[in-house]
Amino acid sequence: MRIVIPLFLIILSVQSISAIKSKKSSKDDSNSKVASDLETDLSLTTLSIAAKPDSDAVLSFHTGGSSDFILALEKASGSFIAKNEKHTILEARDSDKTLTFSSTLVKVENVNFANNFQYQGTRQWKLAIQENFWEAPSGWSIEKTSTCAGVTMLGGYKILSIGNLTKTLPGLPTHSVIRLVANVHFIDAWDGQMAYLFADIGTQNKYEYLWTQWIDASDAKESLSVCGSEFGEAKFTNLIDVTFAHTGEALNLIFGTTADEEDSTVLSWGISSFEIYIL
Repeated sequence: MRIVIPLFLIILSVQSISAIKSKKSSKDDSNSKVASDLETDLSLTTLSIAAKPDSDAVLSFHTGGSSDFILALEKASGSFIAKNEKHTILEARDSDKTLTFSSTLVKVENVNFANNFQYQGTRQWKLAIQENFWEAPSGWSIEKTSTCAGVTMLGGYKILSIGNLTKTLPGLPTHSVIRLVANVHFIDAWDGQMAYLFADIGTQNKYEYLWTQWIDASDAKESLSVCGSEFGEAKFTNLIDVTFAHTGEALNLIFGTTADEEDSTVLSWGISSFEIYIL
């Protein structure tokens, strides 16, 4: 018995197979294009990683070697971490607002501490005020500067002999302790006078001595004149470094001496490198 298949059915079958092949080919081309795009660039406005319940949200970077890198939000600790296969490099905890670096070296261009800086749990001094007097001073009772032996100072030769240098420091940041550091320079013929630093740190803002220094060049067998007149400088640079309890918003300072010589070419003095640190 012979089976006869109408010609139109054969034509229809051939067309259907062609359509399927064409559709498959188009899909393969599309997949190939997506794969190609992923291999080059992917631009997103936002990327959201939603972890399953009780799981970490993880973003992994793989290079095919041993330098894989992971960014993750841990479910158990609530910490955001960055780590490689060996150790955690960074951990940010929202619970206590702590950022921890586990790196042998951290390089930054600038660091601005708004609050406290600690080293191994101990608070460190913060530099609140610094004046080197290379630029025009401001807020001092005398604002003239001079240069002696390469040191720029407030006051100095032909400027300051008798009298005081006063300064008010308003608007200090919140603190409990102050450290004051400065250099005092004595020029020419000092022969037993005293220098001192006063501050209003006593009860009811009473002025108290913070520092004193005796200067006497009269017994020097050999003198070395570094600047000023022909007299030698016995103690040209003298360091003030004092620490005291203080909580007020302002601090008033008086630098002075017991000198009674009005001629600032006979003896003179000045200060440099004035710094205020706080805790």
